[in-house]
Amino acid sequence: METRGRVIGIDIGTTSAKMVVFTEKGKVIASHAIDYPIIQPNVGWAEQDPDVICAAVYKSVSVSVEKVMYYQKIFLQSVLVQLCTH
Repeated sequence: METRGRVIGIDIGTTSAKMVVFTEKGKVIASHAIDYPIIQPNVGWAEQDPDVICAAVYKSVSVSVEKVMYYQKIFLQSVLVQLCTH
């Protein structure tokens, strides 16, 4: 019996990286999220450390995929990133 592939969704947001693994029918079989800070060195300023964000994404993906290791195939991956600098 062949195991069906899975769908991965990754949301790299303003305050956290979230990852979800779905079946082809939309059932959630694993998920993980890691928060990261917004650094405010001065009033009205907002900064983020890209290394911290990348580490959160990597860890979120690793933990979620580890939960479903017995599924050999991932047939769709979606990464959402929204940047706004004003």
